[in-house]
Amino acid sequence: MTPKELERLGIAITASTDWIAPLAKLLGFKESLVRKWWMGKTKITSPKQHILFLLAGEPDTPLSPISDQTRGRLARIMAMREQGYTYKSIGQQMGVSHQAVAGLVIRYRRVKPVAEMSRLQCPVCSVTFQPKARTHRFCSIRCVRAKRRLLNCPSTSRDPEPCLECGTVFQSIQPTAKFCSCQCRNNFHRRKYQRMLKAKAAA
Repeated sequence: MTPKELERLGIAITASTDWIAPLAKLLGFKESLVRKWWMGKTKITSPKQHILFLLAGEPDTPLSPISDQTRGRLARIMAMREQGYTYKSIGQQMGVSHQAVAGLVIRYRRVKPVAEMSRLQCPVCSVTFQPKARTHRFCSIRCVRAKRRLLNCPSTSRDPEPCLECGTVFQSIQPTAKFCSCQCRNNFHRRKYQRMLKAKAAA
């Protein structure tokens, strides 16, 4: 990919002539890296180049003109997708595999780009976040691990209890948890240590 192609894609994705910083934020990279791409100091790897074309809604490889038969199939697939049909059910009706249906849709970029995806609510902490991929369901890896622990160890979860430091009611899967956060735990033990030092000094 040449710097001019990167600039064209950056403007198309961010809809702004000042595209470097917004594009870096959207991709989750440093602004200096995108600037090096634009200046030709660093090459863009194939996976990152694929993401750029996907965000721009363009094919990353030259495509031959779409035939009338393929155009008709695409129109039928998109109409059935809007009605709630899955790729498997569409493939069964069209007499092809669901991989063929998905491949046809992805090849001609009928899949909604990541940039147009709506914000989601994390099922663990209820925080609203912008997903970076279509498979993202949680706001952070911490919530993913918490969900996994709850699924694998449901018997260890207990009723909500107040924190010994701040009094906030929280629910933990650890049977010995007494604090809602590491900060509350540290504050509690720091104050306990200071009381012990004062008692020794008074004695």
